[in-house]
Amino acid sequence: MLIDMTDDKVENEKTIIIEGDRIVRIEDGYLEGNDTISIIDLKNQTVMPGFMDMHVHIEHESSPT
Repeated sequence: MLIDMTDDKVENEKTIIIEGDRIVRIEDGYLEGNDTISIIDLKNQTVMPGFMDMHVHIEHESSPT
């Protein structure tokens, strides 16, 4: 499942094409890999491109060292 926040829709059966560290396109259906293309199977996962977990837990120090 791909959550597209740009268009506010949920899509199924998509292949996300990544070059380097960037998403370059999203294709309909599931594409096959080959000698130069690696496949990471996320069919049973939810993918939300652009989502980053940036929360932090700030606590006080109880010791000066």
